[in-house]
Amino acid sequence: MDWSTDVEKLRAATIAAFDALPSALEGQRLYAICLQTADDGMGVGFCANTEEGYVEKRASEAEVEDMTPEYSVYMRWAPAEWRYELFGDDHFADVNGDFTAASLDGIEDLALNRWVFGKQAEFILLRKTAAAL
Repeated sequence: MDWSTDVEKLRAATIAAFDALPSALEGQRLYAICLQTADDGMGVGFCANTEEGYVEKRASEAEVEDMTPEYSVYMRWAPAEWRYELFGDDHFADVNGDFTAASLDGIEDLALNRWVFGKQAEFILLRKTAAAL
């Protein structure tokens, strides 16, 4: 696996997903973005949520679950509960193919996850901080 090539693929995929997000938001108020990895280390994806997405999901869950303060916090900050979980996944297909191959070849999942999370701030925050969401 060529990590330097995959760094570039991950950077390009993250930027492409981020740049596509505003047109999907249609006036919603964005409050969180992140990259997340699959538990098995075979993939990474871009996630985002809005205040409107959170309120809608919370109301839906409150119909069937006891909405404790802890569960409410979980719903706000867990990417698996977000409106735009794995947004722009098609941009990550190439790099995720590489990650899957690396995982199947026996590269330790934890090391891959550490590497991906170590890069996420560089890819998103440095790219867009100056542009001010």
